Amino acid sequence: MIDIISLKTFFVDKQYLTLLYTTLTFFSIALITWIMYISLSKRDLFHLEIADYFSKSKIRLYKLSYTLKYLILFPLFTFIWFLIFAFSLAILSKDYKIADIFFFSIVLVSVIRVASYISEKFSEDLAKLLPLTLISILLLNPTSITFITIKSTAVLFSKELPSTIKYLLFAVMIEWLLRLCSAIYHYIQKLRVEKQIDKNKII
Repeated sequence: MIDIISLKTFFVDKQYLTLLYTTLTFFSIALITWIMYISLSKRDLFHLEIADYFSKSKIRLYKLSYTLKYLILFPLFTFIWFLIFAFSLAILSKDYKIADIFFFSIVLVSVIRVASYISEKFSEDLAKLLPLTLISILLLNPTSITFITIKSTAVLFSKELPSTIKYLLFAVMIEWLLRLCSAIYHYIQKLRVEKQIDKNKII
């Protein structure tokens, strides 16, 4: 009888609601960051075959589609994930300034993007820092997430959003630089292959 009463008390008590809310929040953050790290660790963030609809003879359209895909959409996609990660981190890290959280978030996201051009496996291992960082903070203080903290963080976050424009520009610059380096590397590799083929023909 005592067990039934205590069980009933548990379910109607605030502790049960807190437990349920914390569990769902924990899972949501872990799921979002897991999706994020899988996306960011790929060199091509998503497949958008715009360029394939245009013949390469139409140089202007081809270049426009390439610019749209690699130099605008990819940085924008990276920036959106940066905002999601920064907001999640801001909710969990109440003792840190928003500016510091923005800085840490863009550095971590940018490092993952750079690594993706070297090795997607290496980038994926680095990207695991995203969910692990949030989960470790949440484990240290599981009751830190409440409706009040989320609301107050959202208000503060929205006020600081204009300052993130520089991080958007940084994301664009990084992606452009990576694409340029990748293009140069592949061009050099192509020249080496052609040179080797010419040598084989002479032999």
